Amino acid sequence: MEVFPICISASGNSTVLFRPPKSDREYDDLKTLYCASSRLDTAGPWLDRLYKALNPKRFAHSLSVARTSVLLAEKFSLDVIRAEQAGLLHDCAKCLSLPEMQKLAVKHDLTDDPAFLESSALLHSMVGAWVARKKYGMEDPEVLKAIEYHNTGCAGMSPLAMDICLADFIEPNREPFPGLEEVRALAGVSLEKALLLSLEDVVAHVSSKGRTLHPRTLGTIDWLKTLPAVQTEPQSSHPIL
Repeated sequence: MEVFPICISASGNSTVLFRPPKSDREYDDLKTLYCASSRLDTAGPWLDRLYKALNPKRFAHSLSVARTSVLLAEKFSLDVIRAEQAGLLHDCAKCLSLPEMQKLAVKHDLTDDPAFLESSALLHSMVGAWVARKKYGMEDPEVLKAIEYHNTGCAGMSPLAMDICLADFIEPNREPFPGLEEVRALAGVSLEKALLLSLEDVVAHVSSKGRTLHPRTLGTIDWLKTLPAVQTEPQSSHPIL
C-alpha cells in the first residue's frame, strides 16, 4: 500500500516542510517558496492577510493543508484550484477569540447550535466560511462549504470537503499520534476510507478523555460507512508524485 507523501516543496519534491516563520524576513522567504508553485492569482495577497491574522504555527499549518489538499485533488481528480483555495483559507478565523467568533456568529445568524457557540474549536470553521467570503472575496459555495465542514465533516459532504477535512488531519506539520500513519497510507488509496478512519481515530481519542463528539461528526461517520467506495476492497495505487 502506498503511503501518501507528506512533505512538499515548491518543486514538487517530498523534502521540505513549511516551518512557522519567526520573523518578517522568514515570512517573505516562505511566501516566495509557496507562491513559486501556487496555482492561485490571489496567493500573495491571501498569504499577506493570513500572516497577519494567524499565529506562525497556524500560518504554516494552513500552507501545509493547502499543499496536501492539492496532492489529494490531483490523486482523486478533483478541482485543484478549489482545493488550494479551501486549504489556504480553512483556518482563516482560527485565531479569533471565542467572544469575537460568537459576536460574528450571532450578528450574521451563522448558527444557533449551543455546542458550536460554546467552542472555538467548532465555531471557527463556520465563522471561517463567513470570513473567507467577506474578507478574502471567496464566493464559491463549494469552497465555502469545505471550509465550514473541515473540522466536523457532514453527511453528504462533497469530495472537495472530504479532501480538506482529510488534508487537515494528515498534513506534514501534524504532531505524530496513534493511527496517523495508517490514515496517510489509506490516503493514497481511497479518500473516503482515509477520512472515515481519521474520524474514527478522533472518536477514539475524544472518548478516551471522557468526552463526546458533535453529532455532525458521528453522522458523517455513519454516512461514510454507507458509501460504495468504503465498502469495496482496496485497489492498488500509483505514485502521486
